[in-house]
Amino acid sequence: MNKRMLLTFVLCAGVMIGFELIIFSPQRAAQQKKLKAQKQAKAEKEAQAAADAKKAKLEAAKKPDEKDPKKKDPDKTEKDPAKVGNDPKKDEKPVVEDVNKGIKINEAIEVTTAKFNAVFSTEGASLRRLTFNDIDQNDRQAKLTILHDYQKYVNGLAMTLTGDKIKLDQVHWNYEKSDGQLTFWRDLGNKHRLEKIIEYTDNFHFNVKLRFINDGKEVWNPEYSLNGPAGMLEEYTARAEELQGVVVKKDPQGALLFDNVGVSDVREAQNFKRDFPTGTGDLKTQIMYIGLNTKYFASLLMPVGEATNEKVNVARLKSMVIEDPAVIESMVEASGKLPRPSEDPVNQMIAQILSYGFEVPASGQVEHTYMFFCGPKSTELVYTKPYEDHGLYKLRDYGFGFFATPARVLASLLGFFHNLIGNYGIAILILTLLVKALLHPLTRKSQTSMHMMQKLAPEIQKIKDKYEGKTSQEAKQKMTMETMGLYSKYGVNPVAGCLPIFIQMPLFFALYNVLNYTYELRHAKFFSWIDDLSQADYLFELPFTSPFHGTNVFSVLPIVMLFLYIANQRMTPKSTDPKQAETQKIMKFMLPMFAFLFYTVPSGLLLYFITSMSVGIGEQFYIKRMLKNMELKPASKKKGGALAAMKEAVNKQNNANKKKKKGKKGKK
Repeated sequence: MNKRMLLTFVLCAGVMIGFELIIFSPQRAAQQKKLKAQKQAKAEKEAQAAADAKKAKLEAAKKPDEKDPKKKDPDKTEKDPAKVGNDPKKDEKPVVEDVNKGIKINEAIEVTTAKFNAVFSTEGASLRRLTFNDIDQNDRQAKLTILHDYQKYVNGLAMTLTGDKIKLDQVHWNYEKSDGQLTFWRDLGNKHRLEKIIEYTDNFHFNVKLRFINDGKEVWNPEYSLNGPAGMLEEYTARAEELQGVVVKKDPQGALLFDNVGVSDVREAQNFKRDFPTGTGDLKTQIMYIGLNTKYFASLLMPVGEATNEKVNVARLKSMVIEDPAVIESMVEASGKLPRPSEDPVNQMIAQILSYGFEVPASGQVEHTYMFFCGPKSTELVYTKPYEDHGLYKLRDYGFGFFATPARVLASLLGFFHNLIGNYGIAILILTLLVKALLHPLTRKSQTSMHMMQKLAPEIQKIKDKYEGKTSQEAKQKMTMETMGLYSKYGVNPVAGCLPIFIQMPLFFALYNVLNYTYELRHAKFFSWIDDLSQADYLFELPFTSPFHGTNVFSVLPIVMLFLYIANQRMTPKSTDPKQAETQKIMKFMLPMFAFLFYTVPSGLLLYFITSMSVGIGEQFYIKRMLKNMELKPASKKKGGALAAMKEAVNKQNNANKKKKKGKKGKK
């Protein structure tokens, strides 16, 4: 059996290495070569364009400035709002041509707040780019840009009106920048005017007000679609999760309903679109927010106030395919991801809110208010007002069902220890020691049970030998009864060794979620070379790149964990149960695989594993010394207990079988 298992692992490893060397490595090399060629071509193209522009400028300076009356002034053409965003082939002019003359075009309106630097544009009155002031990229070479101007005419906070001849997300708007706010406006004709007011705050959001002004004598019934985040940067992190579109609604009873769409779902469908309607009547829900979500950050659009929520009808997630090589290249550089071919399209998503069914009275106005949030999913932030009121804590990934409750408790304890000590690495050590201390009674009981089972092994073997070759049901039942009697006599529970595993599993998954998804561990230093607990530890660079992990860094913690795991397995008492013994043999062959799979795991998580196994080795050493001189003694008689219940169940089954046999004899 050992030879077969060893051969299986060797063959699996051979297949993986073969795939890497024959298929993946050549593809990666070709991609990197292609990307390098594209960068070089781009640089040459830019240099040629600069040279041509310089040459044209010199030629223009030599010629007299002649005005051709038939020739259009390019400056006027650029600033003519009637032409911007419309099809030049059409002669039809929009009704707003006369009322929006003289728009000042500015595609780089910078707004700096306490938390981030944002770039807005008059084109679509939209948000083009957003960069945090105090949050670095993973490589710490620059501040993190979380929102990009991914695609022309597809930007955050852009909006459209149903049935309007002019595409408001493509034309330029008037604007005015003042202390504390940025105001865009556009006259729509028919005495209708639309204002979009961006109010700055000292927190991780803007207040966005849409003001519909009706100076006419008839009621106006506008319907609009407002973009939330239009694409979001997927930051490269260890064990990164894919980009998600998220929607949270509140039902009539006040419960928050969470729904999400992964970017993988978008890749599998062309022109992907999913609507989340609010419903009607007694079943009407309230949109709390819609947006995009990554491992550590979120960007959301949140309706504010009952007046706005009453008029929000649908939250929508749509696909967006980015094909511009220059944009893709800038995304790769900003995220720190490995090079990829720039001609491959990138799938992204747009979050939108649709509103209809409201009226703007004659000579009146209506205002809808939103919060545009973009920030980290830190514990402190999501439980701070006004974010807590909108349920941003639902974005914290603590697992599902039963695993979520212990994860929240452990996350609170981790934060408490950090506030006490000021180092998340030490906080993880203390939290691990606390968990091991709580589980020690169960571990000791499990080890004691396994030790006693080893002592009873000769007696159990005698019972098996006694009934060897007897295949009748009655013989099997007698053997079971004698075995259970032996366990009961010495107070040994055969299933006690498995009990700690079942209890530890929820805690294990809870700790995994806490240490893998806690934003506070991002860029959190422990000591020496472990300067980011959210990433794999990095001691030095290797002269080659690992074909399986795509990295050339040497990590120490996975190797330390491997040696501790080997030591832990060797100290574990050998089971007398053939099935459990076979499992232990399999685990020995799995040891190298664990080091391989955990090589890129965040160092904070590995710190937990290493501490837990180190304590476990000391724990086993202590328990072994305690049990060394323990002899088998008949246990004191106790009523009840698991063994008594099992024995009673076996007796009942035997009595039932005897009654059946007597019944059959009586019929004969």
